[in-house]
Amino acid sequence: MLVDNAAPSIWNLTDEGLGRKVIAELIDVSKQLLKVGGIVLVVEEYLAGGLEQGNLVDFECARIDLW
Repeated sequence: MLVDNAAPSIWNLTDEGLGRKVIAELIDVSKQLLKVGGIVLVVEEYLAGGLEQGNLVDFECARIDLW
């Protein structure tokens, strides 16, 4: 979902589990890259059509794997 006037961030959905809520900036549509601070996230599912570089998106995920 597109968002306006929000700061990119990641936080827990609950005190237990790995679920996260994320607000991230879309930095590369074709590579499906999002950025939160210094962390670049690769979206494994397809992003919704009509998104453009620089958009802020809000989503929830079951977990975030860092390498």
